[in-house]
Amino acid sequence: VERAGLGLDVVSGGELYVAENAGFPMDKVVFHGNNKSYDELCTAVELKVGRIIVDNPSELRMLEQICSAKKTRVSVLFRITPEVSSDTHAYIATADRDSKFGIPLEEVLHEYTYAVNSEHIDPRGLHFHVGSQLQSNISHLNALDVALRLAENIA
Repeated sequence: VERAGLGLDVVSGGELYVAENAGFPMDKVVFHGNNKSYDELCTAVELKVGRIIVDNPSELRMLEQICSAKKTRVSVLFRITPEVSSDTHAYIATADRDSKFGIPLEEVLHEYTYAVNSEHIDPRGLHFHVGSQLQSNISHLNALDVALRLAENIA
């Protein structure tokens, strides 16, 4: 993966451990997941991963607390809930309004502003996931429209 010039997406402390022990450059690692523990976030900060994808406001506060204690700064992306429908089974759709994944659209600007004003959080952009086993790219395109409008509002 590294030789191909690609980054690595990890979703747990175990995967962070594997990436580190494989000698993968941590600045090319993105730490993702909707239920990251305090210890996993501490590890990600200590390893200086390239980006942490923040999935909810409490995770953002926890991350700021960790970085404050360690006197460091971390780059984050905000996983948004774009409120689009996906042509897939309801159990694997992740972008509708009621999704347990991501930050609801009406909260994103507040959370992004919080991060901008933090000396420990470096907000770098938005992230979304619309579901699995999709039959078309319509939900991706619709979510992209939502994310671009949101990015304009943030700017």
